[in-house]
Amino acid sequence: AEDGIRDIGVTGVQTCALPISATLFAGYVADGYIQNAIVFREDPNKSASNKVTINGTDYWVEGGAAGLRYTNANGAYSALPNSGGAIRVLASSNSVDVSTGESFTSALTLSAPSGYGSVINPITTLIQDYVEANGVSPTTAASHVASSFGISGSYNLLALDPIALYSASTGSTQSSALAIQKVAAQIANLMITGTQAVLAQDSSLDTASTSKAVLAGLTSAISGNGTVDLSDITTIDRVLTSVTVG
Repeated sequence: AEDGIRDIGVTGVQTCALPISATLFAGYVADGYIQNAIVFREDPNKSASNKVTINGTDYWVEGGAAGLRYTNANGAYSALPNSGGAIRVLASSNSVDVSTGESFTSALTLSAPSGYGSVINPITTLIQDYVEANGVSPTTAASHVASSFGISGSYNLLALDPIALYSASTGSTQSSALAIQKVAAQIANLMITGTQAVLAQDSSLDTASTSKAVLAGLTSAISGNGTVDLSDITTIDRVLTSVTVG
């Protein structure tokens, strides 16, 4: 089944049932749409019964291993319990971007804030990191991210699928959707190439931690006022030189 447990090095308590009283949430993973990505609701309390090891790294998953979901060919994942934790998306051994046929790399761990997740993409990932770094609400973080990249405040970046909007629209709306998806692609490319660059300098580092550090560098770069241009090499250098892993 698309949301069953697969042979990707997952260990943990697989008999833990999801809370019946929890609000359920489902959505799409998009960077293009990602197939066979692992999606879960993080357990903010880090209960021992919810610790799951995925590809050698421990995560606290609401519902334990039974709480893991896998995206289908459309990038969709089935319902998760909405128990307060952020949504995380990890690569499996056969995750793929269906729009390009390229592998979905572990250098691009995606996320979305608690209470959201209808779309999980590089923009929602930056929003969630801004929430964690600055202790603000998701809506405040989304507004700041939009402002940082010159995106109109009329778009709800916490729920917007720019790929779907582009396909369903014409004219200025389609142009706006393309511009927003370009920002998402630039964030993803920075996380991937930045992680590769750091690892090339120190091969003892692990990919997941390095990717998180690159994302933190980008979050720091947008923390001030004004817009950020991710096509500017000066901006990219500033982000990468600020990266500290561990």
